[in-house]
Amino acid sequence: MLDKSPLAQPIWLGFFVFELWFSFLKVYLTSQQPEFTEFQKDDNKNLWEQMQINFRREQTKNQLIQ
Repeated sequence: MLDKSPLAQPIWLGFFVFELWFSFLKVYLTSQQPEFTEFQKDDNKNLWEQMQINFRREQTKNQLIQ
């Protein structure tokens, strides 16, 4: 009786489209995640290099003062 109702097909079709869209969205977001972490690693690496350069500058300043 439920299969014969005119409302049953749009509900199942909408549910299927929603599931399909949700799975594509999930795959898209998980595929974007590694690129974000690579950029984050590069930023951290550049920050670490900049900190080392600043530390060396401070050391040479202190050595020149002494």
